[in-house]
Amino acid sequence: WTTVPATSSEAGSKEVLVTPKTVVTAKHAYRNGAHIIAGEVPLPTPCHLLEAEGTASADRKEMLVEIVSSIKMGETCPERITPARFKVSTKAAQGAKIHATLNGQTITLNLIEAGADDDLDNFELYIKG
Repeated sequence: WTTVPATSSEAGSKEVLVTPKTVVTAKHAYRNGAHIIAGEVPLPTPCHLLEAEGTASADRKEMLVEIVSSIKMGETCPERITPARFKVSTKAAQGAKIHATLNGQTITLNLIEAGADDDLDNFELYIKG
């Protein structure tokens, strides 16, 4: 199969809708000098893929989480919302301001602080209460 950016015209109506009001919820921890952010993004089909990368500014006072979706072409895919997980770990100052984009557009990253014993490879985002 081949993949194309989910924002491409080739993706058709199965693109990931991103607006200035898009919010992605993720768990956050600061461990050993690095910000670890793990979350999930609802994608329109199981054929969508998600990649995430974190980078820090030269002075390490700001951090950017870039999340990009793509879609496998040439496969029949049911239109079914499918959560896709991501995780980034980036060395930055503990009080660094964290920004995020999804497919190049700025989004709000709703960070929930992880507990000391939380496993960010196997997490639950939803808080009961």
